[in-house]
Amino acid sequence: CAGIDAVLLSADEQVPLGTAQVLLTYASPYVGLAEGAGPFLVRVGAGYGAGAARLSGHPADPHGGAATVAGAWMAPYGFGQLGLALGSSLRVEARVLAGWVVAPVVGEVEGGGDVNLAGFWTSVQAGLAVSL
Repeated sequence: CAGIDAVLLSADEQVPLGTAQVLLTYASPYVGLAEGAGPFLVRVGAGYGAGAARLSGHPADPHGGAATVAGAWMAPYGFGQLGLALGSSLRVEARVLAGWVVAPVVGEVEGGGDVNLAGFWTSVQAGLAVSL
């Protein structure tokens, strides 16, 4: 099997002087092996996510300073997926991914550690797949 996913992820992280908003969007071509039994489908494979990340600081003190960092983000990964057919063209899917970021985006936080999208990463995704 082969395909391409489009992903949009968002999170807020508490930092010593406020919060940091993380926004990551990427496209991800993948290849894998699939095996089905009845309404169930299991896939394992590998892919490569390439996109952009934005890290934005939001200070708790209204007089505090904040900054935004944006940049390219890339990561190869492996995945495992389980799908359940709800009909001839609709399937519910759950996927677990794990990979290593090769193009990180890092934001410095005054008085604390960095906020970053770097190194080892994991993701759990759930969604609907429509076959055309």
